[in-house]
Amino acid sequence: GSHLLEISFVREGKRLRFVVKDDGVGMSPEQCREVTAEMNSFDRIHGKGYALRNIQEQIRLTYGPAYGIQIESAVGEGTTVTLEVPLETQQAEERRPE
Repeated sequence: GSHLLEISFVREGKRLRFVVKDDGVGMSPEQCREVTAEMNSFDRIHGKGYALRNIQEQIRLTYGPAYGIQIESAVGEGTTVTLEVPLETQQAEERRPE
């Protein structure tokens, strides 16, 4: 059958939000919590989750803990992954002439 993959981005104040949404099989609340926990963990990952964790870690190291990836999912409804970053970094703002 046919499936939907929706990719969008929007500026919200000083943030840029990317959203990737599908209408696939989705994840149970427990699976979603596991993926989120692995993504946010600094512990060694056993076999999965490297890409999400690496992206999350780089975003937070670069922009701080207020930014990063969030995952929402429901079985039979699909999954939505949201990534938020600032439009400018503090370093760029500090270099700006007064």
